[in-house]
Amino acid sequence: MLSFGGILVSVGIAIILHTTYAAIAYREILKLQQEDFETLPSSLLLELAVGTALSTAGAYFLSGSLRLISASKQSRGSDIGGLRMDFVSFNSRSRAMPMNIPPIK
Repeated sequence: MLSFGGILVSVGIAIILHTTYAAIAYREILKLQQEDFETLPSSLLLELAVGTALSTAGAYFLSGSLRLISASKQSRGSDIGGLRMDFVSFNSRSRAMPMNIPPIK
């Protein structure tokens, strides 16, 4: 049995698929009438927005509640405690470059 969120997602996806089919049919009708395609009708755009909103709401209801993540001192590795970004230094080959380089003109 589907939950409330599952039903919303199913209905939302069905609406989006119907909108896709209707948009393809609309384009075919315009081709038969030899008219240029500018944009979809507002009814199809509204239908797409409703389908997207229903799918998003259903996914929200399906996700469940958020839980806190806590790490105990025993589960943390020994390398985490020794990482202090204040004492990080970077050595590069810039010391080997001469300091009196003339500027590029």
